Amino acid sequence: MGRPPIAKQHLSIDEWLALEKSTGERYEYHLGEVFAMAGGTRAHSLISGNAFYALEENTRAKGLPCETHASDLKIEVSSKGHYVYPDMLVVCEEVKESDSVAGAITNPQLVIEVTSENSDSYDRGVKFRYYSRLPSVLEYLILDQTQMVATLYRRREKDALFVREDFEGLEATLELRSVELEVQLAVFYRQVEFAVQTEE
Repeated sequence: MGRPPIAKQHLSIDEWLALEKSTGERYEYHLGEVFAMAGGTRAHSLISGNAFYALEENTRAKGLPCETHASDLKIEVSSKGHYVYPDMLVVCEEVKESDSVAGAITNPQLVIEVTSENSDSYDRGVKFRYYSRLPSVLEYLILDQTQMVATLYRRREKDALFVREDFEGLEATLELRSVELEVQLAVFYRQVEFAVQTEE
């Protein structure tokens, strides 16, 4: 999630946007509470870059009308006060922007988070609940930066509920139906080195 909320509580949306402009930093907004986004690690950068490249290459190869965006774009979960920055989002239809916050996207089909030990519970808990509220979101992919493990939440057509699938290791293959991509998990983890865990 990032660092703790700043000293002043319950900022208005206008105050939050002014804060971002004056500091040049990204802050997620939760009903007036503002949280600075923490800086990324080398592993985070590699995984994000690999995923972005794989998605863009797939889009071009298949001629899909998709836009892939990295972590500089906000998602509007609710115009009443929930705005977050995913690590990546994909829109494969006409992009819809917020009426309240310029540039905030309201209709992603695929959302990706590269999680860490500090953000894992937030990405799997609060952010999953947020993204699942958006009717446009068909899939939510969480990539672990400490091990080659991924979790995919896919919305079912029959009842709009999400089904969870877990993937692990070099041979694992996942299907992202929202962007017509079948890919080995290892593609997202190219050049990523994991810490060796020793038994005590």
